[in-house]
Amino acid sequence: MAGRIYVMTEEGSLEPLTERSFDTEDLLQELIAAHPELLDGEQIRPGDPRRWLLVSREQGIADAPQVIGRTAASDPLPGDGRSPRRTRLTMEQFLDQLPDPSAVHAARQLLAAAEERGAIVSRKQSSLTISVQSPVRSAPLTVAWLFPSMNASWGGLKGFTIGQVNWVELPGEAQARFDELYRQMSSDGLAEEVGNAKAGGSHGWAIDPAVIAQHIDLVKERLGQAIAILRSL
Repeated sequence: MAGRIYVMTEEGSLEPLTERSFDTEDLLQELIAAHPELLDGEQIRPGDPRRWLLVSREQGIADAPQVIGRTAASDPLPGDGRSPRRTRLTMEQFLDQLPDPSAVHAARQLLAAAEERGAIVSRKQSSLTISVQSPVRSAPLTVAWLFPSMNASWGGLKGFTIGQVNWVELPGEAQARFDELYRQMSSDGLAEEVGNAKAGGSHGWAIDPAVIAQHIDLVKERLGQAIAILRSL
């Protein structure tokens, strides 16, 4: 009977349970929130099964601050000689890492403006990303990253970077339009060039989150231009 699950009825007979897909993603998240034990810790760490503590139900950021995950109650704590426990922050907790309340307010304005233009806002391990669905790739193309400061970076990107990490995959016309956008951002005097497009990697211009609030309309305009370039592909 390996691989199958049976339930014994009141009459003493065995009734097999039939596996089926969940109806909706929301139903799956509801079940996991009510029964964290559905996440089999034994499969993840045999012999020392991981036990789960619910932090928050997963949900899209359009409706509420995004999850962001759960922490394993049985994970080792920092300083005990084993790998430290890593917890992902909620959207609000991430924004709270920005320099001051004005930077937080400006960041919210940028994220809202991006979503109004059809972009996708996501929470990554060390940043928020703004992406656009494009026929160039099956996965969305990221057009901007928000890090808490100019010190936090990934692949040379930092602060609020407008740019492209998949530069070599863009058509020549799109690269030319991005080059024109970068010239405008250079003349704005607010950003510094980051990344290395010549090496086939990321390329963009980074703005210090601490100054975005002072130039929010201009930064929203530049972000809108970048989103429009990818949406036009």
